[in-house]
Amino acid sequence: MLVTYTLSDGRAVKLGKRPAKHDSRTLQLAKYTAKAPPAPPTHDDWERKVHHWPMMKNDIVGDCTCACAGHMIEQWTTYSRTPFTPTDQQVIAAYSAITGYDPATVIMTTEPRFLTS
Repeated sequence: MLVTYTLSDGRAVKLGKRPAKHDSRTLQLAKYTAKAPPAPPTHDDWERKVHHWPMMKNDIVGDCTCACAGHMIEQWTTYSRTPFTPTDQQVIAAYSAITGYDPATVIMTTEPRFLTS
């Protein structure tokens, strides 16, 4: 259910999940599998092979979602035998493309607020 929330600047925004939409045309996995899937492993250590988890500027800019994506890329490529760690500049470029953040003109705290310089 979407709930209307008023921001401190007076803007009204809607937060929450929209109701699920069901459509009989949507494919259902159960129709295509003959038996139950195998049980998941009781334990796995998917961090073991990654020896270094850089901050990717999350400690300065607060780009946690893009830093997370960078860490996922680092982990996936490590386990695919072609390790690649995105640079801080690549992570900030992605963050800027998504949010409009401009490192030359905007100072950002680790809180989700923008402060102009």
